[in-house]
Amino acid sequence: MARSSALAREFGTVLTQINIQRDESANGNETNYFASLSESEVKGEWLGDIGEPKFTFETTPDGLYVVSCTVTIKARALSNKAPDFYAMPLRNGYTEQYESTDFRSGDDLFLKFSAPVSGYLAAYLVSGDEVLTLLPYLSSTSGKCAVRANRDYVFFSAAKGETVFGTPDEYSLVIDQPVEHNELYVLFSPNEFSKALDRDNGSDHPRVQTSEAFMKWLAKVRRADDEMGVKKFNLVITQK
Repeated sequence: MARSSALAREFGTVLTQINIQRDESANGNETNYFASLSESEVKGEWLGDIGEPKFTFETTPDGLYVVSCTVTIKARALSNKAPDFYAMPLRNGYTEQYESTDFRSGDDLFLKFSAPVSGYLAAYLVSGDEVLTLLPYLSSTSGKCAVRANRDYVFFSAAKGETVFGTPDEYSLVIDQPVEHNELYVLFSPNEFSKALDRDNGSDHPRVQTSEAFMKWLAKVRRADDEMGVKKFNLVITQK
């Protein structure tokens, strides 16, 4: 919320509104339907944090508990150069009906993806102070994941995956505490880029890096490529 507020103050917002009106007649009865849909979007995008967020906590005289957050960020104005793309985490299934960001410990994670242009894809899972490289796959020797335009992909599945990306890695989200919050970053660009520098994390485990190193890399590649798009999903994993 602090990031969004800072972006709105610096770059402003765009308010869009769609009005829908429909007249219907059935069995001699006429009905009128009207709906107004509004959406506000900031005109800037976050590139990275400078330092750690600072939090303050206070209680107002009427007993309201207030948490404030101050952030210093790198950002830029939105451009229309980055192509839109579809990405969504899936829970225990391969089709859109399994779209979810809420998982139970032991659930399988899949990623559905498509884009209107050919390009390059990467995916990372932020878990605490570690960032796991999910795409490209462990077996990839190029450090890149090239996808084709107008195709539907399902990643992290041996049954649905395509071997052109290497042997698909399959993942289950398992925790040893009541709840855990992870962040899934999906990056796509029509321009070629290589994954972040990471290190081996043992056999059959995703390669890993620190969250600080990942955020620095992410800010760097986004500054260099105004056609790169990033989607972030907040995953909540709970015990069964």
